[in-house]
Amino acid sequence: MNVIAKIGHNAPPSPFDEIKSKIEDLYEEAKQWLDGEPVTTQDQANALNTLENRIREAAKEAEALRKGEVKPLDDAKAEIQERFNALIGETKTVTGKT
Repeated sequence: MNVIAKIGHNAPPSPFDEIKSKIEDLYEEAKQWLDGEPVTTQDQANALNTLENRIREAAKEAEALRKGEVKPLDDAKAEIQERFNALIGETKTVTGKT
């Protein structure tokens, strides 16, 4: 057996995989409510409110994870832009040397 494959197979899921799974599960749960039957009890209404709150919280978690993952890229891009703006920039605050 390939040792690398075995090690990779046992690795814990990534944060992205975890939030993806959570959102997909919530999505499937929400789809079950869309069967055309009206909400007729307070318990059903409460369950839908809870589901809505769980979906919103998962969306916030995913957005925070996304921001964390792109921050190094955004920082690198800003540094590159700053260097080149001194040469060729045409912004409200900087006019490059060209």
